[in-house]
Amino acid sequence: MEVKFEQEMKSNLDCFLDCTTPRLSSQHLPETTGVWDVDVGFDWRISDEKKMGKSRCFNLVELWNLYDEWSAYGVGSPITISGGKTVVQYYTPYLSAIQIYTPTRNSSSLRDGELEVKSWSASESMSSGSSSSSEKIWDVEDLGIHVIDHDHSPERDQSLHVGDLYFQHFEVDGPFGRPPLKDKIDALSVEYPGLKCFNSNDLSPASWMAIAWYPIYHIPNRRNSKQLYASFLTYHKLASPFHQENTVDHSISIPPFGLATYRMQSKIWLNPDVEHRNKMYQLMDGADSWLKHLSIQHHDYNFFISRPMSI
Repeated sequence: MEVKFEQEMKSNLDCFLDCTTPRLSSQHLPETTGVWDVDVGFDWRISDEKKMGKSRCFNLVELWNLYDEWSAYGVGSPITISGGKTVVQYYTPYLSAIQIYTPTRNSSSLRDGELEVKSWSASESMSSGSSSSSEKIWDVEDLGIHVIDHDHSPERDQSLHVGDLYFQHFEVDGPFGRPPLKDKIDALSVEYPGLKCFNSNDLSPASWMAIAWYPIYHIPNRRNSKQLYASFLTYHKLASPFHQENTVDHSISIPPFGLATYRMQSKIWLNPDVEHRNKMYQLMDGADSWLKHLSIQHHDYNFFISRPMSI
């Protein structure tokens, strides 16, 4: 569940999340529905009642292109400091983690046979490096997938197969040893072209990414500005059902469902309002819950939470 912040309660953290949320133009594709059927398993198909309908999606390559300028120059976020003065803090995005899952029906011939999904053992470590295909069981409620069970079974109500793991990567290098996000995607897509060929409708609901944001500079420059140098991890779902559409220009935004912070001072980044802080904690819980459901040790996440937020 994405968390929405009230405009009138906008804090420095709100501004950062707003500035770093991807917003993309959308396109129309035939609308598909994912259902669980006892006889056929998890079936992604065009529903009879929706064959004439359209759903909006975006191409992954457009998402990565959005990060091109941010990777080169940083993205600026305004920060209000003591005395009501404002500085603009710039951040560089780095790919921290990504998992791309595809519906099972596409597992052998994605994009007219161009993309081969390789075998992957479920027992293989998921803590670091890159990998490919595996069936994974996910919690139905968390993924927001409707279950159809003609022969009711409590076990089937709790979990289901949602597709094949096409690709995953978990970064373990330190911040100064990483290429910016766009450069990393360009390198990874050489072996895994689906990273640029897929659109969001090609992905199962289990697909997600985590972006690490590290500060680089601020304007105007200030002395003793360590309080501004917080770092952030934002978690985003990549499949179409979890995006927000602007009804005016039909653009798509991908707000974070999870958050982790490092060296963040609450007096600088948060409003004192209890409700506002609770919404931030919901984002933090979202990241923690997601990783626990995936049974993943996310290196960056563990590092970020090792330094508690200061009051």
